[in-house]
Amino acid sequence: MVTDVKPPRWINFKSIFILLREWFDVPTPSKTDFHRWRRELSDKIEKGELTNLPLKTWWPKYSDGDFRFELCIGILLVHQVTWRQVTTCFRNVLAHLERNKMPFTPEGLLSIPVDELAGLIRASRYARQKAKRIRKFCDFLRQYQSLDAFFHELPANELDELLLKSKSGFGKESRDTVLLYAVNSPVFIADAYSRKLLTLLDVPDAANYATCQKIFHDGIERDFDADDLLDILNSYSRQELDYVLINRPQRQLVPKILLYQMYHAGIVELGISKRWDEFLRACKDIQPQGEPKIKR
Repeated sequence: MVTDVKPPRWINFKSIFILLREWFDVPTPSKTDFHRWRRELSDKIEKGELTNLPLKTWWPKYSDGDFRFELCIGILLVHQVTWRQVTTCFRNVLAHLERNKMPFTPEGLLSIPVDELAGLIRASRYARQKAKRIRKFCDFLRQYQSLDAFFHELPANELDELLLKSKSGFGKESRDTVLLYAVNSPVFIADAYSRKLLTLLDVPDAANYATCQKIFHDGIERDFDADDLLDILNSYSRQELDYVLINRPQRQLVPKILLYQMYHAGIVELGISKRWDEFLRACKDIQPQGEPKIKR
């Protein structure tokens, strides 16, 4: 466990967050069918007509099944591939399930033989290995009476340990992604892009996952006050909150969950855009300024 690292004084984590939102966020229209609009955005991304999705509702949803379960499957599929490839996998699997009148559930996916499942997800690298992991994860979930019994009723740290022990392909980053997006636990995902950002900002040992995660946790705690967190919460519509708070978290945790989700999404979009040099120049321009303000 990393205990002696501190967020550098030369980095303002709120300023970085504001910059990420300015660069990559897509505002939700105030008067619109939210779910239809969200689906249309996903289609535009798939066609190359848009470059990124809204940071507030960043993770795409494809099925009518439990979004928590779908998120986990997406996390297993996205390893070493682009999200466009994951989208193709989901389309194929969902079409197969619909033809066979099976739901998008652990039981539904287990009804597909491993070789056939590998064929459906061949757009993803290591398709057979991932098919085995998906089936192993689905079989692991069947020991619980319901998905709620796993995702909602277990403490986050216990769920994290169980995912590790399931040996179904969830590494540290993948488990943190499950915790933040599916379980709605306030955990910062110190992915490769986050580690690269801190490394480029001259943070020592930022390539270490635990170090990077602690620096973000502590830096956010230092640079965001209660009013900032309230502004973030108030920037969400009810439909947006319903979309992302899928595991009914405790009310006092919600603002930080929303912040971590948007922060992670913004850093991933920065990494995909490859605009590192431009972003670093912008960071240097804003760091010396006065107290930055969160826009609602």
